[in-house]
Amino acid sequence: MIGSSEYHGLNYESAIQPLVITPSPKEGEALPGFILRTSEANGYKSPLGILHYAGMDDNEARSARPPLDKLAVLFGKTPSELKAVGLDGQNAKHSGRYLQVMGHAIPSMFTRSKHASLCLECVEKFGYVDGFHELKYAVACHKHQVRVVTSCSECHRPLSWHRMGLTKCSCGADLTQNTSESVTDPSVLALLAVLYAKLMRQPLNYAQMDDCGFPKEAMEQLSIQTLLSIIYRFGLFNCEPIAEEDVEFAAVKTTADVFSDWPHRFHDYLTEVHAPTTNLKASGLRGQFNSFYEYAEIGNYTWRTTQHTQKDD
Repeated sequence: MIGSSEYHGLNYESAIQPLVITPSPKEGEALPGFILRTSEANGYKSPLGILHYAGMDDNEARSARPPLDKLAVLFGKTPSELKAVGLDGQNAKHSGRYLQVMGHAIPSMFTRSKHASLCLECVEKFGYVDGFHELKYAVACHKHQVRVVTSCSECHRPLSWHRMGLTKCSCGADLTQNTSESVTDPSVLALLAVLYAKLMRQPLNYAQMDDCGFPKEAMEQLSIQTLLSIIYRFGLFNCEPIAEEDVEFAAVKTTADVFSDWPHRFHDYLTEVHAPTTNLKASGLRGQFNSFYEYAEIGNYTWRTTQHTQKDD
């Protein structure tokens, strides 16, 4: 294989040739998933092979967003052409703190930049990994109603983007042998559908939201960043011991429960979870749970509970 050292002092981009097989990215495909799919199609054991061939050092090759100017050479294209078909580069001013996912600047803490996940049924049906699976709280596939796969059932290690293939672990195990756990909670599936729609800039499914009693007008106004932040904050208040692999799922479930039958389940949540530690001398729900109310401010909407506050007063 051609090594970058052979071209020391030369324009490396002019020295390498495009890969033999240069697939086109699918609409909504995750960049690391596209790189993995390309690597597998060309017979490499890991995407690191083609990324090093493109002249990237190890830090660039292992980054969540390898430089598009070097990546583009592998496909005989320009960086602008890759961006035009929907692949995410890294905005220099957001470097480190944010990751571009489907054109959104997502705080890195809400992404799976170090480890991978996938819906096996989606990969089998569509042949690629959706960009949705780069989100930390994409804990299940709302289309196939199953938990996503995040680790290998053979080596038990978290999935890496630098593995052998879309459905093959770095250890060589066939990921299709993993058993996908069913998800049947309508509110969890509805919340994940909202998250997916916002990422892909698609209309929200109002009928599904109505079935769960979600406050759809308020949720319509949410940016994806705000919705992710709300899920994260509800997760912080989960008091029960939770296995590490279930922390994100529990945060999504709590948020979905609170949004259901709005605002009644929200009141129940405040009473059950926060009442034991509140200052009961304060008047009204707003006074008792003032700090928590700040988390429920959504865009131009403040999810207030006027009638209940008047009763408490």
